[in-house]
Amino acid sequence: MQNLAEGVDAVSGAVRLFGGAFGGLRLLGCDCSKLNLNSIIIGEPVIHLAMFEPLVAYTQYFALLLRAVVGLTLVLHGYPKLKSPKMAVEWMRAVGVPATAVWLAIFLEFFGGLSLLIGFLVPLVAFFAALEFALIVVVKKSKMGGKYVRMDQGASYEIDVTYLLLSLTILVLGAGALSLDALLGI
Repeated sequence: MQNLAEGVDAVSGAVRLFGGAFGGLRLLGCDCSKLNLNSIIIGEPVIHLAMFEPLVAYTQYFALLLRAVVGLTLVLHGYPKLKSPKMAVEWMRAVGVPATAVWLAIFLEFFGGLSLLIGFLVPLVAFFAALEFALIVVVKKSKMGGKYVRMDQGASYEIDVTYLLLSLTILVLGAGALSLDALLGI
């Protein structure tokens, strides 16, 4: 596996290549053909990305934290729907979502959330959670006239996009530390 500095060097080279290909593309006043992503300038001083490399050793614990927060959130959202599913089914059918899809979402939110909390079948649950949140975005955008961010009372889907990305991150990172997946060798 490449270390962080090698990965950043590769990205820097690609940015310089494309920056040069467009005749010295300028991004935020920066000549991209001379850009070096080994450091990001945020005022003064220069912050070197390599200083974050020691955090890579803690990836398993970040994965644990992420799956615990997402799992708990899913359980908290799924429990009321599981407790009184008729209301959830009727509300979603009003916007054109079939009852079967609503039942699957309720099952995924509650039991999938529990599964994430204990770290069991994490990649599978994360995949289906990402799929659910992608479909929620589609429904909110197409059927409910939602906007990405909304300041009025209409539907918005920024939180759904956030949970979609969190689910994809869990899918990539895996269960992390203290999981049944690790204990069972899954």
